[in-house]
Amino acid sequence: MLVTLAGCSTIFAVREQQRRADQLAVISGAVTTDYTARGPLIVALAAKDEHGPYLVDHFVAEKGGPWFFGVGPGASLLSSSASAM
Repeated sequence: MLVTLAGCSTIFAVREQQRRADQLAVISGAVTTDYTARGPLIVALAAKDEHGPYLVDHFVAEKGGPWFFGVGPGASLLSSSASAM
């Protein structure tokens, strides 16, 4: 009986993980420039709540290439820039 109960808790844990995974999305793309960047290329992911916008995650690259973010439900703001360092 104990083994059966332990197995049930694993099933419930997997169901919860699946429910959370079903709420996630991937936002992806590629960052490029028309010129040789003098500094890093930055892609920023932000969200907004009742206090205003806030940074969720960021990606920094030395040269152009792909990027991706895993995001939860809700609206997201995306920005990219080439640093002028």
